[in-house]
Amino acid sequence: MKSTQYNKLFLSAYFIILILMFFLVLKTGSHNPVLSLVFGIVFILFLSLALSFYKLTISIDDEIVSFKFGIGLIKKEYRLDMIKNCKPVPGKFSIYSRISFENLPDGGKSYVLSSALPSVEITYEDKNGILKSDRIGTDKPYEITNCINKSISLQGSEVTARFRSAEKMGNKPIN
Repeated sequence: MKSTQYNKLFLSAYFIILILMFFLVLKTGSHNPVLSLVFGIVFILFLSLALSFYKLTISIDDEIVSFKFGIGLIKKEYRLDMIKNCKPVPGKFSIYSRISFENLPDGGKSYVLSSALPSVEITYEDKNGILKSDRIGTDKPYEITNCINKSISLQGSEVTARFRSAEKMGNKPIN
């Protein structure tokens, strides 16, 4: 499953700012090269921000749950065998759209394009065996939660089947 959410308010504001910056660079270019250079640098920064955060894509396959912002400069993956729980979480009310990266009390992170949207909270075991939870903002929290939980249960049943078939054959099960 793949779910993509576009941040339309953010894109609209950045598009207007980019157009204004572009015309300011053209207008000041012949009169003041230093000012033109400053506007050019700001234009490139705004363009890179727009490309980095214009959308959030969440992908779920047989082994991995992943998400990425924009063109993929910020991304994260979770192996299904490391995920312990997945549940929808309501968003905080906000009258504006924003990009949010917050720390959670258990050491996890919150990755949200708009704070008014609900999130999917994934509780997982990190490399050191410590339980952490990350929140990923989405416009389809129940659909994504159901898909992740179904994938986790399917993977669990495959592991159980491997153990049982190994025991029947007289072999010790291997993780």
